[in-house]
Amino acid sequence: MNIEFKRLHENAVIPTYGDGNESNAGLDFYLIEDVLVNPGEYIRLPTGLAWQPSHEEWHTRVSPYWKFALLIRTRSSTFARGLFVIEGTVDEQYRDEIKIQVYNPSDCETVCLKSGDRIAQAVPILIPICNIIETETLNKTDRNGGFGSTGS
Repeated sequence: MNIEFKRLHENAVIPTYGDGNESNAGLDFYLIEDVLVNPGEYIRLPTGLAWQPSHEEWHTRVSPYWKFALLIRTRSSTFARGLFVIEGTVDEQYRDEIKIQVYNPSDCETVCLKSGDRIAQAVPILIPICNIIETETLNKTDRNGGFGSTGS
């Protein structure tokens, strides 16, 4: 599967697999500017990138049954620095700049980020296109009770 990225900013870095190892699930996203994330602050960080699945391959082989997305996730090194990446989904048709939302839960520590830092990762996924049907009944199962229904 090919993914195309367009640089929207001169400092933008095309995402890479961590340590160049293609067996890693996520593609690392890099910062394009220095940023301070103050205590208790939510902030959107620019990546300087837009994306699309490779048109030719995507539309001829997969598209009739599946949609494609990127799941934005926290890198462990970002969490170790005291920041949470607010997970998100970048839909197949989105073409504006991909931004990474982060939160600093500290009540006293400012986190300093530098241009070129790896801040988040995107996990590419295929999602089946589903027919949505309203029904009056559902099959019974042993799963009831909501959260923790399989035990602790």
